[in-house]
Amino acid sequence: MKKLKAVLVTVLLALTALVSTATAASAAAGNPTKFQPGIREAWVHFRPTMDSAYVVVSDVSLRALCYVSAADGLWNLVYDDHAVKVGYTYASYLTAPSGQWCGNVGQGTGGAKGETWVHLYPQANWAHEVMYPGHDVAAICTLGFLTDVSDGSNRRWDLYLDHANNVAGFTWYTSFYSSPSSITDCGI
Repeated sequence: MKKLKAVLVTVLLALTALVSTATAASAAAGNPTKFQPGIREAWVHFRPTMDSAYVVVSDVSLRALCYVSAADGLWNLVYDDHAVKVGYTYASYLTAPSGQWCGNVGQGTGGAKGETWVHLYPQANWAHEVMYPGHDVAAICTLGFLTDVSDGSNRRWDLYLDHANNVAGFTWYTSFYSSPSSITDCGI
């Protein structure tokens, strides 16, 4: 009877771990947030600086992924899963900024295979920044396979963060040596 109980407990623990892992893997990245009252939309940038290229997002479906400290204050990397855009904005713009430091976010990729373009929107002909070989680049979440309207290709787009220079953006998972095959869904 004791052996049967031990086996049953082991099976229950294994099932609990399996369900917990599956739930965590399918959860959307980041925490839901909104802009502060009076802010309807904001610029989000490749880097935590106003000098970096940007796109505009609203807070219809906004998630705060992580934060960095810059000379002019705290910035949050945010993801707009309604418009499928990503970038840095001031943490003070958000009602619920992230408490996760960007230096600890994501799963290692083994680095870029070459100079890799990343985009604030998953489309190859959009503005880009570059991630370089040798930098500590992490995969944050995946959009899955999307058709790129710029060239008609169907590729898996993931969100990456270069910890060496705080550049964030979407690109193809094949651009890195060991992009994780199982990462969090970005939330779309």
